Amino acid sequence: MEEDVTQIRWKPRVLDFVTIDGLQRITGCIPNSFLRFIVKELLDNALDKRNVHNIAVTIIRLSDAVLIQIADDGEPTIAEQDLLKILDFSRAPSSKMGIKRVQRGVLGNALQCCFGISYAMWDDDKRPTHTAFIKGEKCWNIGLKIEGDDVKPLIEPLTPNQTVDVKNCTAGSNPDLQNLTNGDSHSTVIEFKLPPFDFESPLDDVKYIAILNPHVTISYADEKQVLTFEAKSNEPLSFYDDFGDIWWYSFKDFMSLARSFDNMSVESYVAHFKKFRDRRYASEILSSTAIPKSAKSSSLDDVALKELFERMRAKAKTTSPRVLPVVGKTAFESQGAIKYVLKRGVIKTEDKQVPYALEVAAFPSYSHYPKIVECINFTVSLYQPFTRWIYTSENGKFVTINDIVKNATNLTILVHLVSPNLTWLSPSKGEMGELGYLEKSLLTATRTVSKIGTVNVDDNKVLACVRIILDEHHQLLFTIRQIFYRLVALYGFLNTRNMYSRLSKILREARELRLIDAERIVDLTRPEYFNNPKYKALDEYMETKLKGLIDAFDLDRWSDQPYYVEVWIEKEALSRVILPICKKYRINLIVCKGYSSYTQIYEAVKRFPKNKPVGILYLGDHDPSGLHIEETLKKRLKEELKRQNIYTPLYLKRVALTIDQIQQFKLPASPLKKVSQKCKEYIVKYENNAWELDALDPA
Repeated sequence: MEEDVTQIRWKPRVLDFVTIDGLQRITGCIPNSFLRFIVKELLDNALDKRNVHNIAVTIIRLSDAVLIQIADDGEPTIAEQDLLKILDFSRAPSSKMGIKRVQRGVLGNALQCCFGISYAMWDDDKRPTHTAFIKGEKCWNIGLKIEGDDVKPLIEPLTPNQTVDVKNCTAGSNPDLQNLTNGDSHSTVIEFKLPPFDFESPLDDVKYIAILNPHVTISYADEKQVLTFEAKSNEPLSFYDDFGDIWWYSFKDFMSLARSFDNMSVESYVAHFKKFRDRRYASEILSSTAIPKSAKSSSLDDVALKELFERMRAKAKTTSPRVLPVVGKTAFESQGAIKYVLKRGVIKTEDKQVPYALEVAAFPSYSHYPKIVECINFTVSLYQPFTRWIYTSENGKFVTINDIVKNATNLTILVHLVSPNLTWLSPSKGEMGELGYLEKSLLTATRTVSKIGTVNVDDNKVLACVRIILDEHHQLLFTIRQIFYRLVALYGFLNTRNMYSRLSKILREARELRLIDAERIVDLTRPEYFNNPKYKALDEYMETKLKGLIDAFDLDRWSDQPYYVEVWIEKEALSRVILPICKKYRINLIVCKGYSSYTQIYEAVKRFPKNKPVGILYLGDHDPSGLHIEETLKKRLKEELKRQNIYTPLYLKRVALTIDQIQQFKLPASPLKKVSQKCKEYIVKYENNAWELDALDPA
């Protein structure tokens, strides 16, 4: 009978699982990251299952609690014996500790930590009896109780009627969760209840875990949004089972692992390694030693283990890094990556040789600042291992990954390391054993993807983004220029002439093929004048004109107001965006088209009232010309008031685009035109950055 390879012993201090300080030491997370920790670990566990196709993550914030729910359709679900093993805090129920293989985590006690967090975060007088719920083969409410130096589980099986009520309750806020809990005996739902707290959002973690696992559809729902990250592939990732390659272990690792099993024979122990899975090879190795096949691996002394280790090394060749699974360029690009680098290699030390694969991908971002996402073995890392522990020296200065990407604005850089030999020396330090050997590959790959030049634009991706923009503002018509700046602001589109030309071509072809509504995009640069009336009879003409008179009837709404207000805008293309608001409040809208003509200034002053202050609300680009147009407009209007002998006060206020709006909405900069008015003074204040009014969200 095959021995149970999950019986690896690791005995933490039991009470660490139910105290905040202890949980911080075990998980390496501070309390406001505990929600992220729970979601990440439950996602990892769900992804490790067989035949998993759908996972639903739901965060429900109530007045007195925060509920975290994870549901999946993978196999196996949780049986009662599994639950009892998980809730035995005197042992680690996982086989992850000590085994060198590509796997999503190495803690081995993540679920125990999740139960502990749901207990420890509550004040003693407010803690519910049960802080967790599980639907597996049965349904249970679960709590914890401290008895002396031990932690005892409180497990309450639910009746069939209670099970239905709980399923309806947990599934109510996420349609995907509802689908997973109805009529599927293999589905698993795990819920933890935490007290109200300023927890960090796990949304970004869910997003990037979905990118790393494109074979699974992952949905996310909270009080603000419901998102679904659709599967891009039907093929699950394939990992090595068992213990992997003997060359991945130092002798110390090999010896520690052998002594971690109470009841495993040495023959079975050897057969769990790659190259020796056929028992004949394991028997051959043992026959060349004095070690009996039936001896327990945990009973062997150092000398016997050393001989066994060296003979296994002599028979086995090292594994090529090309066998390691990766997400791959195609999968990354299908999810929006605009640049991808893959490097493979082998970490060679005095006592082991370990392969690795390093993927670095750049994604467009609506943030004006670069972001680094750190991932290990198909899941995100909460411990910042690369930005904290990888650096080099250039010209006498320390250079980190953050230094390399600092100019990669509007980009998210995802770093994904795949290796079977990642040793987290201490999660609380966020440190990993062999990172120093990856310094050159990691920094080089990051530098490469951070330098985005010409991007190969995928037409379908661009059209998908355009549809989102049009749908969000379904009441508005757009120019191509407006769409372009929304793509720059929201999706990291490169702000270049070539990219604008490319977008124009994509939208022309899309409208010709009726892939998008042609009537939603207008061209205001080519006026059209229609002189042939459309009426066929006098009655039709009279009916239309009378209806127009009735619809247009209105009275002066500003005569009794203390101020007279007008809106002036630099660009005609954007006047349609602001016009509905101006119509609603009966405010005149004046399009400058750059610097106003004298005729426009003269006619404006003529219509200004002579008995009340005049207020001008101005909208224009934030660049040298835009600021100078505003300054000149105010000056010229005041001069014309004097010429016409009107001495009413005039106030002009810029309402868009302001530097506060640029910072608040993290708007993308445009190349500065250095032939503009007052360019030198502008550069002193704002450097070589300019921002166009078109980049501001119409909403």
